[in-house]
Amino acid sequence: MNVKSKLLISALSGVAAVAFVGQAEARTLRLAHYMPTEEVLHSASQYFSERVKELSNGDLSIEIFPANQLGAPQEVAEQVRLGLVDMSHNTGGQLQLWVPEYAAIQLPFLWESADHAYTVLDGEGGEILGELAAEEGFVQLSHWEHGFRAISNSVRPIENVDDLEGLSIRVPPEVPMEAAMRAAGAVPTQISFPELYLALAQGSVDGQENPVRHIFYNRFFEHQEHVAIPGPGYMYLSSVHVVSQRVWDDLSTNEQEVIRQASLEARDWMREQIAQEDSEAIAELEAAGVTITRPVPSDFQEAMQPAWQEIAEFAGESFVEQWLTLVDQAR
Repeated sequence: MNVKSKLLISALSGVAAVAFVGQAEARTLRLAHYMPTEEVLHSASQYFSERVKELSNGDLSIEIFPANQLGAPQEVAEQVRLGLVDMSHNTGGQLQLWVPEYAAIQLPFLWESADHAYTVLDGEGGEILGELAAEEGFVQLSHWEHGFRAISNSVRPIENVDDLEGLSIRVPPEVPMEAAMRAAGAVPTQISFPELYLALAQGSVDGQENPVRHIFYNRFFEHQEHVAIPGPGYMYLSSVHVVSQRVWDDLSTNEQEVIRQASLEARDWMREQIAQEDSEAIAELEAAGVTITRPVPSDFQEAMQPAWQEIAEFAGESFVEQWLTLVDQAR
């Protein structure tokens, strides 16, 4: 089934779901995400679904569509914006097409730790981004975890930033990661996430970058012998839980409160799982024969200055100035 067919089915299903509400007690909302079922984002989505059912006394249910079943991440985000898919998880990078300010989250080496990012995203910084997202048809429920990124490749170990020189590295169609790889001397190559495994298998690119658990659970390591973790803090992303404004406005106040509470609880549950998941993924990668390197961050930080400028221009320099103030206050 092609993407257009999937989107048409999604649209018709959405119309049917709305029509059915008046005839039945329970209402089902569709949640789409981009990770395989083995990954913690899916487990957290299941946790969210269970809590929605419990908190609503069975009046609301969540049907989950993992692993890009309803389309690539930005396609799904567009369907959420139009109200054809009820809700989704999208990284801030995937939402930048509509809200470029999300790019400020990804400034390389911005965050000292995940807790540092949580302080800003769960507070005033997240509120500001939520207001901007609302202008584009998204209700931002909460920032779940995506994590700090690592860089894998099939050519050589990355011991310092110079080792990236000339390597073709897959990046999504997002300014921050393209800018970062270009600043590091790599050749950024845009490939959609659903097509990435095949691209690595065919050698279309030398490498890619994603959190280590994504490298493991998506089995990218089968064609990538080297993984570099230039941390702490190379590049962080959250996974933003959003719901369509059109769908949200059709919910009762009580239903909205249930969904918000369940989202926050699932967010916290997921964050507790991440450290263990990442440690286990690193151990699994090493057991599979992957070479893990940990380059000194200072080399990367110095190289990232041009990327900072490019990202700031994209996100809006006045916004980034405000954002950095919030980040500094949270240290």
